Amino acid sequence: MSALPDLQAEFVPRLRKLVRGDVPGVAVAVIESGRVSWAQAFGEADPQSDRAFDIDTPIPLGRWSELLLHQVAVALAQANQLALDEPLSDLPADLRWPDSPAPSLRQLLSHHSGFNGGRLHGLYADPSQPAPTVAPEQYAVRPPGWLESYSLVGLQQAMSRIDLSLQEQGSSLESAIAGRLQQILGKDCQRPSLGHGNHPQLAVGHREGDALPRMIARERLPLSLHGSLRGAIALLSPLTDADPGPIWTAMLAVQNADAALDFDRRVGLGLDLVDSQRPRVGRVALLFGAAPGYRAEARIALEHRLAVIVLANGSDEDSLGELPGDLLDAVLEARLGIPRRDREPELPAAVAYPAGLTPTNFADRYATPFGRLRVESRFDGGFDFELFGRGFRARRRADGWYGISYRLWGFIPLNFKIFEQTLLGNARRGEHELLLAHLYGRTLLLGSTPTGTTPSVEMDSWLGDYRLQNPDLLTRSLKIERLILLRENADLVLEYHLPAPFLQTLKPRVLLETADPRHLRVAGLGPLLGERLRLQQSGDQRSVEYAGYRFVRQ
Repeated sequence: MSALPDLQAEFVPRLRKLVRGDVPGVAVAVIESGRVSWAQAFGEADPQSDRAFDIDTPIPLGRWSELLLHQVAVALAQANQLALDEPLSDLPADLRWPDSPAPSLRQLLSHHSGFNGGRLHGLYADPSQPAPTVAPEQYAVRPPGWLESYSLVGLQQAMSRIDLSLQEQGSSLESAIAGRLQQILGKDCQRPSLGHGNHPQLAVGHREGDALPRMIARERLPLSLHGSLRGAIALLSPLTDADPGPIWTAMLAVQNADAALDFDRRVGLGLDLVDSQRPRVGRVALLFGAAPGYRAEARIALEHRLAVIVLANGSDEDSLGELPGDLLDAVLEARLGIPRRDREPELPAAVAYPAGLTPTNFADRYATPFGRLRVESRFDGGFDFELFGRGFRARRRADGWYGISYRLWGFIPLNFKIFEQTLLGNARRGEHELLLAHLYGRTLLLGSTPTGTTPSVEMDSWLGDYRLQNPDLLTRSLKIERLILLRENADLVLEYHLPAPFLQTLKPRVLLETADPRHLRVAGLGPLLGERLRLQQSGDQRSVEYAGYRFVRQ
């Protein structure tokens, strides 16, 4: 396979400029039909010591870690030693949704379990500090198989079952994953370029140009894989072979064809699968890892046996967001003459609603992962809405969808790129009234109207300002220090503050419902919705706990 001089001439200056900004180091690779046609690194792994970032510099790979877990599970299933599709009837009662079948191991692995997300506090932590001793709450938030929503609880349940199956054969999940690593690395396992745990030569992570303290993922097998560009190439090269083998082939199969609320989204085991809207591109597999202060992304054009990999010790979206897609576009153009993406495509004149949904008028409010969306109808058939404490305007289109714009000072409509490419819609499915977005040619579920019980006035004794008692890397990077429980128009909402450069401070207000006397629940049906807040009282002190974070009322 010949080199790509024109591509390098285009991207090398861009990458050198990138590492002079908020991302100190970056490494890129292009793989074609199992062979590397370009691999190069730029910048520094640690600006304080002038250590260079090279193709052997490891970074945390985040959710890439799941690939090895899935490989072990698929290998066991193909050997008839593990059943991926049988309902797990022995789950604890709290993980069973009433009047629904139990989830399968496949649904746990593909994040369709319906379980809560799990502990966030301390997920990435100082390696010298002890791990949290209190087990996180585990519970079902929706029926299994409805939609994809990341759940560490689901992965933990899956790992325990896979480990039990391996123990019956005299092995363990830890040793099976170590064996997979040895197979991937081959002769390179004497100087491993992939591994788990705390690697002494990790590149230093950065956020907004600032170095982050050294951290490790507490969840070793599903989150703690680290790797260099050399290791990432070894891991992903089989995906560009004519025959990637039975395990990769099974992982590339669509896992969520029956997930009614995933709509246009397709997932494999450990990978997202996107059918390009551009002619001749075909299906693209996506891998994304986002450990705090790092970026690991790969895109594989499966039909054309092309892959691009980008690893960086920075997480700046403005610098890195378009890079992997641009790199794959450039390779497709150079090798196959496929035109590059239109960066600002026009919205289609008509967009169909997903099958099985009935379009309806907008309700007065919705619960979303971004907070409550409150709607006020307008005389022209559109509506104004509030989100993040900011005002937006929606104008009705002929196809029943709504285009949106931001309202400066509450009344001047402004259009930004992301808004120009986004449509909002509302539709009913059964008892649920759903809020939809259509973005870059795909329909997504944002949230729904609340269907649970509004907290009674007795809950007003919990209103007030709560301060975070156990900050960690995540809350410090997001600058979350407090939350406020308040009553507004009969709704009980949780408000927190997020700094934002252009819009100053965002103030999401999360709509809450009653779960039971000791818990509130984030209202709505959608990704990240349905999670619980535990209410605790000791004497006169009241506190709220969410995903391991503890907030005490002032």
